[in-house]
Amino acid sequence: MQMNAKPTSQTLHKTILWLLTGTIMLVGSLITYQLWSNARDDNLQKLSSALEDSADVTVSNLQARFNAILVIMRGVKGFIDGSDIVKPNEFHTYIKSLNLGDRFGVRGIALVELIDNARKTTHITDVKNRGLNNYQIKPAGERPYYAPITLIEPLDAANTKVLGLDVLTLPTALKALEQARDANNVRISKRMTLGQDAGEKNQHSFVMYLPIYKKHTVLNSLEARRNAIIGWVDVPFRMNDLMNGFKGEIDSDVSINIFQGSEATEESFLYKSAQESNDTNYSTQRVLTQAVSRVLDVGGTKWTLLFQTTPAFEARILPYGKPTLVALLGSTLTILSAFLAWFLLSSRQRAENRYQKLFDQAGDGVLVLNHQHQFIAVNVAAVNMLGYQHSALLNMRLPDVLVGNVIGHPEFTSNIMSDHPTKGEWQYRRGDGSQFVAEVSCRKLDKHYYFAIIRDLTERKLAESRISHLTQLYQALSEVNQAIVRMGDDNELFSIVCRCSVNFGGMKMAWVGQLDPESQQILPVAVHGDGIEYMDGLNISANGNLPEGRGPTGTALRNNQIMIINDFLTDPNTILWRDKAKRFGWGSSACFPIQRDQKPFAVLNVYHESANAFDSEAIALLQEMASDISFALDNFDREQKKQKLMADLDYAHKHISQIVNLSPAVIYTLKLNAAGVFSTDFMSENIYQMTGYAKDEWLQDDFWLKHIHTEDLTDALESQKTLFEAGVLNHQYRFKHANGSYIWIEDHLMLARDSNGKPVEIVGAWLDITERLSAEEKLRINAKVFESSRDGIVITDENNKIISVNNAFTKITGYEPEEAIGNNPRMLASGNLAESFYRAMWESVNIVGYWQGEVINHRKNGEVYTQWLSISTIKDTDGKVTQHIGIITDISERKIAEERIQFLSNFDLLTNLPNKSLLNDRVTLALAAAKRQKSTVTLMFLDLDRFKLINESLGPTIGDRVVKELAERLVNYMRPEDTVCRQGGDEFILLLPNTDAEGAAHVAKKLLDIVAQPFNFNGQKIVLTASIGIAAYPQDGENFEQLSQSADAALYRAKYEGRNNFQFFALQMHEQAHDILLLESELRNAIEHQEFLLYYQPQYDSKTSKIVGLEALIRWQHPERGMVSPALFIPIAEESGLITEIGDWVLRTAVNQLATWQEAGLEAVPVAVNLSVVQFHQDTLYSSVCQILRDTKVDPSMLELELTEGIAMEDSERTLNVLNQLNSLGVRLSIDDFGTGYSSLSYLKKFKIDKLKIDQSFVRGIGSHPQDAAIITAIISMAKSLSFKTIAEGVETQEQLNFLIQHGCDEIQGYYFSKPIPSTEVTKLLANK
Repeated sequence: MQMNAKPTSQTLHKTILWLLTGTIMLVGSLITYQLWSNARDDNLQKLSSALEDSADVTVSNLQARFNAILVIMRGVKGFIDGSDIVKPNEFHTYIKSLNLGDRFGVRGIALVELIDNARKTTHITDVKNRGLNNYQIKPAGERPYYAPITLIEPLDAANTKVLGLDVLTLPTALKALEQARDANNVRISKRMTLGQDAGEKNQHSFVMYLPIYKKHTVLNSLEARRNAIIGWVDVPFRMNDLMNGFKGEIDSDVSINIFQGSEATEESFLYKSAQESNDTNYSTQRVLTQAVSRVLDVGGTKWTLLFQTTPAFEARILPYGKPTLVALLGSTLTILSAFLAWFLLSSRQRAENRYQKLFDQAGDGVLVLNHQHQFIAVNVAAVNMLGYQHSALLNMRLPDVLVGNVIGHPEFTSNIMSDHPTKGEWQYRRGDGSQFVAEVSCRKLDKHYYFAIIRDLTERKLAESRISHLTQLYQALSEVNQAIVRMGDDNELFSIVCRCSVNFGGMKMAWVGQLDPESQQILPVAVHGDGIEYMDGLNISANGNLPEGRGPTGTALRNNQIMIINDFLTDPNTILWRDKAKRFGWGSSACFPIQRDQKPFAVLNVYHESANAFDSEAIALLQEMASDISFALDNFDREQKKQKLMADLDYAHKHISQIVNLSPAVIYTLKLNAAGVFSTDFMSENIYQMTGYAKDEWLQDDFWLKHIHTEDLTDALESQKTLFEAGVLNHQYRFKHANGSYIWIEDHLMLARDSNGKPVEIVGAWLDITERLSAEEKLRINAKVFESSRDGIVITDENNKIISVNNAFTKITGYEPEEAIGNNPRMLASGNLAESFYRAMWESVNIVGYWQGEVINHRKNGEVYTQWLSISTIKDTDGKVTQHIGIITDISERKIAEERIQFLSNFDLLTNLPNKSLLNDRVTLALAAAKRQKSTVTLMFLDLDRFKLINESLGPTIGDRVVKELAERLVNYMRPEDTVCRQGGDEFILLLPNTDAEGAAHVAKKLLDIVAQPFNFNGQKIVLTASIGIAAYPQDGENFEQLSQSADAALYRAKYEGRNNFQFFALQMHEQAHDILLLESELRNAIEHQEFLLYYQPQYDSKTSKIVGLEALIRWQHPERGMVSPALFIPIAEESGLITEIGDWVLRTAVNQLATWQEAGLEAVPVAVNLSVVQFHQDTLYSSVCQILRDTKVDPSMLELELTEGIAMEDSERTLNVLNQLNSLGVRLSIDDFGTGYSSLSYLKKFKIDKLKIDQSFVRGIGSHPQDAAIITAIISMAKSLSFKTIAEGVETQEQLNFLIQHGCDEIQGYYFSKPIPSTEVTKLLANK
């Protein structure tokens, strides 16, 4: 049977229709294409111009970025050139100050040093001494030269891996290093993978190198540059980081490829933007794609940059598609024209097609088959339903699309060929293999054909399944609600919910997880169904920051949000639990939060075997179940609170009853009876304990009135009126006890009225206050004693806070009670007593319970005074301290009197100087100290010559004034540690600790000058002289008595020698003092006559034996004595104050000589000059050094100032400021004779010191005194840890030299190499260097 047969005329008509329509379409298309081509050419031109501009901007930004990096590299090179030694911490500070951030793409900034093989070991040791203990040059092996990375910042974990990397071993870097060296300019390496990125793929990088040459080297030739190279500034880049730094600066919609060199090859490839990888395939198909290239000169290397448009770029530049618009418009007009022609010619055919349309557009599938069940015709609905092409179906038979052999039954054919329709449900198989159930109705067409109408039952089956599923959920909800009514415990409820969800709700498995607030874990509390093994080891958190907290259960609880997972095996939220779910056959799941008291509490989790098992109605039912559970939990809580409240009320009732019975007060109530009288209604059990009367006795009439004391009865009755007027009453009266005595009762009453205001009840409380009134009387008496006491009394609580003071306390201290109360008694402390005193005091109070003694406190006005303090403790029955009582007695006047007596017994009344008794004590102490320290002590007797004449001629008053003024002069001159004593009359004794003969001679000479200064009284000028006798410990005596006798004998000799002089007890010491004074006088002349010379002792590098410095040493060429040793005249210069002038001369002369050597073209070395303590304390020191350096034009780094340990030990702010100024100037600083003083090493870390000088006394002990060797080793080790250099002086033997070299001493000075030599010989030495 042919359903679509057409006559020949119809075919001809169709042919004409197609030809006419085709012609119209062809002409219209040609015109449209031409217009579209013109519009496309315009767009290509616009797109090309925009791409050119974008490429220019990108190249400009890249060039600017490399120029900025080059400036930074030159800055780093300048920093390195300006530093003698590049210290890691300084390098770190400098690089950090550049604030590079991420925008430059720089991985770090490094220093590469060029090291020859001979220096390899020394270099590694030096770097390790900086703190890099694991530093090694890598790769290992012997090579003539190495170029390791020795510093890199930032020093993170990745950059640390490349420390020590020899970049000469990198083929990609070697050529760039050599080119940079030869060109004295920055050069860039070939593409490489950085050592920091070892193991990473496609991390393309490069390194820029800038050469560093030796300082002060002329670089005018290739050979000179190759000989002078010492290292490179090394800046590594990652290409991705570099380009990412241009975000916002270059067009992100343009695809960029960068190649090193002129050819774009895989070997030269450096970078491609993200768009490149995304658009590669598309770019070959797009007609708008444009591309341009640029060449960029980077570090002597050409980079090729290829730019290509992307869809995003084209969309932005061409916001609307003009060619497309032209094409659409032309196509539309063409189609409309063709359609009009078609419509006019096809009118006749419509009627013929009407039947075919009804066949094709039927909603049900219609199949026409022959008796062999071959498909003859099928409509569109059948094609769509079966999922085959129309032509394919016409070549198939009915069994090909059925599941099961329906047509194999004999009755099927007989039924089909009868006139009766055949109906049923058949299982069909679609073209994609899927199956569906259809309702089929078959009927005969004629004897050769039959047709079948099929209707897809899939939706109906799904609806039936859904209704069944919802019915189950309704039943589960009903079961849960019934359980809620029965249950009273949430754990039991959760178990029933899980069971109902599985048994009635059609779920595969269900569980309830409850939040553990402490761990934030969601722990299962109930589970039911298949696959409960899923819960084993389950880790689910409510913390959204953890992966296990971002699943459906954690999210549902945390956000109070229903989570539906309709495909468990593909949903991204279930990735952590997907493997387990696959094992148990779960297709979908749902999580419903359960709240308790409006807070997250638990989650109901249900699992279904089918995907998409949860539609909106199922979700609504389960949500209602979760809400019902939350409501039930809140009901449980309300019921528990109700039960607790009832229990609390019952407890409170019992508790109040106990309180009433245990209370010392008697509680009673009186109620108005029918007779209008208030009678006892209730009375607490303790009435018997208080009054001695039983409760039933109180029921007698007027029992209360009969037992009130007669003197109080009237007032008690009158008080009743107050109760009825005010509603409350509080009164006291005496009540007769059963034992015959009277007790005081405090009676509190309150009147209760009804709603009409009528009194109905009285509630009262009795309190026995007999003992309280007795105690109050005692307290009144005690308070009177407290306030009347002349001693101050202060009472504190257990925390030592003042709670009470009396009037005497205020009179003594000046503090009013309100100022003292609440404060700690330490408010009175003067600060004159040590903490140990107070600790001992309170230790006695806490252990013994009592302390007394003298304490120095202050009054409110700040006056310090002495008081006698007694402290006692008060404890309760448990032995716990509750109060402290302090009694204060002001003994300040008594102490003043005692101090006056003490003063009169130890001091001279006229001059306030110590008398001989006090002097005896001080001499004893001074001698004991001198004996321990093996030092000297001087005792002087000073006697005024012919003072008797002043007393006789001018009177004793003038004589006393002379003595008093002279005493003031002596005290002002002497040191604080010296003692000036008046023995009586015109005699004085002076004690000078730590003073030798030389110092004593200076002091004595000055004392004679002080005495000789005129005294003026009332216009009268008085001129005196004195004689002085000097004795010294230990040679002239070992105690005060012996020294006094010796000094007295020396005084006698001074008087004998003509007065106005001083004499030592020992003649030899006298002559020595005379020689010192003579030498001091000649020393002053030496400055004027220019008798000083400077010698220089060379200092050598311990490793290379090359001269590295000179120490300037002064010499005195005396015209008569010859060359005078500095050891002789330097102490005299320091004592006399001449050292300042001499020191300034040495400093200026040494710097001038250094300038002379430099002007002569000699390779001068730094010169060290010693600074004395006096010279260092000059306020003009810094300005003087600056002026000398300016006058001579000498580099400050060529001057080294040697300081004594005494200067460093001062640790004052001025010392720190001066040393910082000198260091900032560039002057080198060193500590002379280090280790010989009693120094604190704390100053070393504060002062910017360059060098420590090991004293020659330690050097001499090498080989003979192990202690000296140990000290030297410790000094060198400490210096290295602080990055100081060390120099040893006084080296005279090979053994000493070997020891110092072995232990790492940096520099050597001593006779082993050279003695001090004049400047002329130094000139020769420098010329031959």
